[in-house]
Amino acid sequence: PALAHNCRIQNDHTICLESVQRSAKYHWRYRVQASVDGETQLLTRYNCRDRTRTPLAGPQKGITQPFSPAGVGVHICQLLNR
Repeated sequence: PALAHNCRIQNDHTICLESVQRSAKYHWRYRVQASVDGETQLLTRYNCRDRTRTPLAGPQKGITQPFSPAGVGVHICQLLNR
């Protein structure tokens, strides 16, 4: 619930998690609002089990894609799945 901006530097990019909401039914899924290098990203659902992400808004809404190497999804799954 109360997650301060958790920032991390990966591959010369600053990744900050602004809000994280875990699914009650599927504990490996997270809805995340993040920013990369100060640019706010679209609300996205990250699936740590399948290592996929699905944008919940914007032009690619609903299109499932694999995590990008050293991106937001990798950061979330490393941080929250301990």
